[in-house]
Amino acid sequence: MFRSLNKILLLVLFMNISSLSLCDSLKNQHTFSFKSLLTALPPFFLKNVYLLKDYIRKDEFLEIRKNNGDLAAVDAIFQKALELTNGNTGFALLISTLSTFDHYSLSFKIKFLDLKIPISNETKLEFQKRLDNLPSHFLPDSPKYPYGDKDKLQHIFGSAFLIFAFESKSLGNNYSIFVEKFEDRYISDGSYDLRDLRANQIGQEFGFMLLKNQSAKPSEAINNHYKER
Repeated sequence: MFRSLNKILLLVLFMNISSLSLCDSLKNQHTFSFKSLLTALPPFFLKNVYLLKDYIRKDEFLEIRKNNGDLAAVDAIFQKALELTNGNTGFALLISTLSTFDHYSLSFKIKFLDLKIPISNETKLEFQKRLDNLPSHFLPDSPKYPYGDKDKLQHIFGSAFLIFAFESKSLGNNYSIFVEKFEDRYISDGSYDLRDLRANQIGQEFGFMLLKNQSAKPSEAINNHYKER
């Protein structure tokens, strides 16, 4: 489903969380690093988004999918994000969210106006390569068709980011429901999707896991979620 609205909302959030990197370091004083603080600055942040997208496009990443499966590839995206941000978990989650968006532009349902806003600075060729390489079958119940659950990655990472940054499950829930309702009403090809809400729930669980243990992996949250069902 169409989930590009998340990018706009998270970028707005980013403008108000310049202290996130410092908070991240204070939560984990043993990993405090001024290098991780630098990842909060816009030039470094934007560069890291570009580098993570580029990593996903590479054959190296595609080999991880082929050899180890899509679940391992999801872990690889987050691990690379941690490397790029020098272990800054909050911003690793944020750049993982922005690097897994699956639409090139955002189209609004507005009467008498065809409004389409590009939301990627990639060329269309680069975008398509990244989209093709995104993991698609990393959930036990992922649809069998090729596209699978590519659009669920942004939900998992985005919801984990909200939990990690603000430590509020109610905020995560309210944001998820708001996005679904807004998309259903205002976004072309958008609809209220229960599977999106489930992906958000997995992301919230991942965020809480990271608050307790920053070595946690997305795959652990996914596996735990389906074990408990």
